[in-house]
Amino acid sequence: MSNDTNLNTNKPTTPTPEVSGDQGEKMFTQDDVNRIVSERLARERAKEEPSAIDERENALKAREARLECRDYLEELSKGGKAASGVLGLLDILDTSDSEKFKKTVSALLELGAFNPQLETLKIHPVDYRGRISSDDLIAAAFRLKR
Repeated sequence: MSNDTNLNTNKPTTPTPEVSGDQGEKMFTQDDVNRIVSERLARERAKEEPSAIDERENALKAREARLECRDYLEELSKGGKAASGVLGLLDILDTSDSEKFKKTVSALLELGAFNPQLETLKIHPVDYRGRISSDDLIAAAFRLKR
């Protein structure tokens, strides 16, 4: 019996928050937790989404880069008979970075893939069902001419 009373006296007594007058930790319901998490996720998603101004600015930059690439191609052809054919490169190559575009066209010229002043660049129509890709068209430009 002395062991039983000894065991009971060793246990610390923890008063409940109501007894001690403390409010204790606030308990959240599952609905509260879901609402808080949803609000935080919505705020994070809103930060990541580009605003309408950013989208317009990006579209304007892409258009300016494409026009700069077009001017570069027109300058290369200088009104030759292949001027309209060379402009087809705008649809094949990436025009978002004008410097990269100029380097690619320069590399094509150095390799002798085409001469924009003398010959028309033959660009086959692109099949929108995915049968011909821009890589295939570039590979065709590098083939030997017969």
